[in-house]
Amino acid sequence: VVNFIGWKPDPSQPKPAKRGSGQVSLKNIDKLDQITKWIKLMEESTQGEATDSNYTANKSQELDEELQNLANHYDDTDKNKSKK
Repeated sequence: VVNFIGWKPDPSQPKPAKRGSGQVSLKNIDKLDQITKWIKLMEESTQGEATDSNYTANKSQELDEELQNLANHYDDTDKNKSKK
């Protein structure tokens, strides 16, 4: 047990994030590896060659398709779990 008597917050301590500012929900914890992969792909698509509008549009479409495939996969997985 830790005793916090006499403790008070210091202005130099980090403030809590605003409500709703999280990028990942706990209900998606089983999908965390796929979400991090998607975020990494999004970050990569905004660097380097992303100045070319055709490249950006194509990459965006690829990422949207990848995300849709992941969503469909997990929807199917959830349906199979509920049948058991």
